Amino acid sequence: MRSFPSLAAIRLNGEYQPISTSRILKSVRPVASLAGMALLPSGGILYGLLVLPLNGRLLQLSSALRQQPEERQRATNLFRFSILYLFGICGLILWSRSGAAALLDHQALHLLGHWPTGLLAGL
Repeated sequence: MRSFPSLAAIRLNGEYQPISTSRILKSVRPVASLAGMALLPSGGILYGLLVLPLNGRLLQLSSALRQQPEERQRATNLFRFSILYLFGICGLILWSRSGAAALLDHQALHLLGHWPTGLLAGL
């Protein structure tokens, strides 16, 4: 198999074709990480709100690398942030298990329960 630097390869019609990892990240990452909101037993709302900036920065760095793949500094920045991203996700999962996150979850679900009857009707 032929290797492509910083690219994933898929097999189409018997030949390996390069696919940019930023293209993969752009389509899969937001959906997969927001699915964590539903999979966490409690605190999913907090996790979902705080994971969005992390995802945005990861997508920003990956698209910058896609624009200029030969620039080493952009690849280094993406690599450094990806390590921070992993620690951030682990921290968010731990934080979402706290009592404050569970309370935020409960409050948000309570507000969404009143949405059809007019959330802002009392103002």
